[in-house]
Amino acid sequence: MDGLVWIKQEENQKKQFIPDIFFTKLRIFNEEYNIHHFIKGGENKQYIELKYTQNSFAISFIAMDFVNGENSTYSYKLENFNNVWMNTRTNEAQFTNIDPGDYVLLVKYNGSEEDSDENRIQRIHIQILPPWYMTLYAKLIYLLLILASIYWVYLFGKNKYEQKKIKITEQLNQKYEKEMYERKLRFFTNITHELSTPLTLIHGPSERILNYKGSDSFIKKYAQIIKSNTERLNTLIQEIIDFRRMETGNKICHIQEVDVSKIVSEITESYVELAEQNNINFGSEINPYLKWNTDYGCFTKILNHLISNAFN
Repeated sequence: MDGLVWIKQEENQKKQFIPDIFFTKLRIFNEEYNIHHFIKGGENKQYIELKYTQNSFAISFIAMDFVNGENSTYSYKLENFNNVWMNTRTNEAQFTNIDPGDYVLLVKYNGSEEDSDENRIQRIHIQILPPWYMTLYAKLIYLLLILASIYWVYLFGKNKYEQKKIKITEQLNQKYEKEMYERKLRFFTNITHELSTPLTLIHGPSERILNYKGSDSFIKKYAQIIKSNTERLNTLIQEIIDFRRMETGNKICHIQEVDVSKIVSEITESYVELAEQNNINFGSEINPYLKWNTDYGCFTKILNHLISNAFN
């Protein structure tokens, strides 16, 4: 071969061979696996997916340098965990108790010149999955539970407020009704006291007519009717007063032995004239020696009501 060959020895010495780096093995808790079994994704972005229980692991790598391989070192760092380059003479990067998240493992081959800027960097993405209770779906469930709890507390508070409001309204209504009832009762009580005076004025003259020796039987008959009815009205007035006393707790029953036969005879006698005026056949039959332990006033009122309702 004819010709001339010129070699620049300086440039040839400066040019450095930079081998490719390959990831080979994955070790999890002293169990070695082929790293390719854990690699996922497409060609543009490949990554290793690990469970949260596999957060202590080691990744092996190798540079295809058959000349200076024995004297070479590696540097690596795990982005998002530790941004400091770690030097090692072994071809393995070890990590312990890595939190769930996304990381990038960067490895560079130092060759015989560790500080060279021309060193090629190989990288691989690592994803450590969170536990099921920290996944996105779990967090959504937690959020829904929190919102549901807040809504439940709101409904509970609203319901309690409504119940309290209803209770207060009922108490106010009861208080108002009681006050109105008390006013009406006081009104009727005052009226009954006012009626007592004219009835007493009527009752007095009727007694004088009955006791007057010059009164004939006809006058005495109707004077007796006037007297009986005034006494009856007084009894009704007394009932209202007694009812008021019972409402205020001041009414006391006096239980004693009463002559039932005598009381019935006196009350039925006062209704004889009313029966004659209305052409009603009215009479009474009772044991003449009947006695009973009861309140005299209450018994008289009950008997008067029964006979009066019968006439009505």
